[in-house]
This record gives sequence, C-alpha cells and structure tokens, in this order.
Amino acid sequence: MSQKTVDSVDKIRQQPAAQSIDGTDEESCLQERVRALEAELERLEREHRRHLQLAKHLESLVTEMHQQREELLARNQELTRSRETLDYITRAYQVQASCNQALLQADSEAALLTEVCRLIVEQGRFCLAWVGLVTDDEARSIQPAAFFGKETLFLTNHPMSYGDNPQGQGPSGRAVRERRPVVCQDIASSPIFSRLRADALAEGFLSCISLPLVVDERCLGVLGIYSDERRVFDVEEVELLVELARQLAFGLEALRARTERSEALEQIRRLAYFDPLTELPNRRMFLERLEQAIAQSERESQQLALLFLDLDRFKDVNDTLGHEGGDALLA
Repeated sequence: MSQKTVDSVDKIRQQPAAQSIDGTDEESCLQERVRALEAELERLEREHRRHLQLAKHLESLVTEMHQQREELLARNQELTRSRETLDYITRAYQVQASCNQALLQADSEAALLTEVCRLIVEQGRFCLAWVGLVTDDEARSIQPAAFFGKETLFLTNHPMSYGDNPQGQGPSGRAVRERRPVVCQDIASSPIFSRLRADALAEGFLSCISLPLVVDERCLGVLGIYSDERRVFDVEEVELLVELARQLAFGLEALRARTERSEALEQIRRLAYFDPLTELPNRRMFLERLEQAIAQSERESQQLALLFLDLDRFKDVNDTLGHEGGDALLA
C-alpha cells in the first residue's frame, strides 16, 4: 500500500464524528465517511488485484526466462557435442585418406605399418597407435610390429595373445579372437582392462579401441588406438576406423602378395642366370654377356678377348665319385 493511500485513510478516520460537512448533520457526516472508506477500500482492492496480476505476470516472465535459459544451455551443450563429433569425424576422414595414400606408396610392410600409426596419432590426435601381427606359435601370440606415439613400455611389458587364456582377455586378444572391434570408452571402469588397468592409467590412457585386421575371414593382426580422453569413440568414428582397419588389412595382404611375387620373380631370374648349386653365372648369362660385349666392341671398334678355363680331369671325379660327388666338390 502506498504512503498516499495510508494518509488518505488516516485522514478520513481522524475526522470528528460531530463535524458537519457542507452544513449537514452528524448522520450525514458519518454516512459520508463510510462512503469514503468504502471507496478507498474498493480502490485499494483494485490496486491489490492489479499488483497480484503484475506479480503473476512477473513470475510467469521469470519462469519463461528460466526455461529459455535452460533451453539455450541445452542447445549450447548440444552444439558443443556436435562440434566435437564433427571434429572427430573430420579427423577420422583425414586419417583414412592419408592412410590410403600411404597404402599406395608403401614399399615394405614395416614402413607401411609405421606410417599408418604415425598418421593416426598426428592427424587423429591420439596418444598411441600400434599394430600387432598374429603368430602361429603355441601361445598364439600377438607380436607388436609397429607403433607411434607416446614412448611407453606398455606394449612390451604385457605379452598379448589371441588365445582363450589370461593374456588373451584384453581388447586386442578379443578383437582378434572374435573378429570384431572392441571399444573401451573408460579404461578406469572397463572390466576388459582388469589385468592392464593400472599400467594403462599410469601411462595416461583413458580410452581405446582395438580393430581386427581381417582378410577373407583370416585375421592378420590388430590395430590398437589409445586416447587420453574418455568416451571419444562414438558410433560414426568407430565406423570410419573399422573401414580404415579393413583397408589396412587389404593393403597389408596386397603388399605381402607383391613382395612374394617380387621374390618369386627374383628367384626365377636367379634360376635363369645362375647355377642353383654353385650360385655362379650359368651358360645363358655367359652367352648374353658375350653378345653384349661383342656388340660393344663392334660399336667402339675395339678388340675383344675371351678367356676360357677348364678343370682338368674333372671327368675322372665324376666317373669316380659320381655326379653328386662332383657337384659337392664344385659347391
């Protein structure tokens, strides 16, 4: 209630009961005072209702502003998550494209695996990337073949296996054994990391993914990626990394095939030009080199000499010891 209203009511109350207003008697004066009080009360009630309506309106505005604030905060968080997700996916695409280029340019298995690990760490902003290859030994071991990132003894201090044994219960062993990616979004709480948790956390690893390298249902090895953040491997990024692992597996298989083909061609060449027993140049190479030397001497108008050496009485060795004995003597 305003001070003006209070003063008005007090003024009406303080008027003497017997005082005349405009020459009227006491009864008229009292009636006038009652009407004045009723009018003032009615005005006060209107003002009170107006204040209540204003208060309700203000309360509604405050509530609406709080709701809008919460919605804006939620949208901001959603945008932040979307930006982070987009950032992760963009980096994953960059890694995939760079690794594809490395697959085309690689000339050795070791160089390929090391380069892929480097690209994953530097472009993907991970702590560690490594590739382990499966072996056929009794322990069914996974042997680290390449890694890049944080210098760590984590890989060498913990032998890994893809067998159903204690060393095979980690993410890498399971990924190879089950032919599927294994994601640990929080190493601190993941039961898969029970054996390796302490050392992993000590190295600063908070999440990881292990991806099998599978070609035609054969698993060649595993690609392991570690991060210093929790829950970074969302669905979209996992799909991209799975595709990266698939391409790496095919690239590794193709590189091995090229290497085997190159070695086979080299072996054929050696068999064509070198004696398999003595590994000395054979008659075919001799004739080719002789033709080249003759052609060069004719072009340059130079003389050419040929030296011929023979082993005396070697026929007696063959006749006495047999051809196997003669071959052994030559070798």
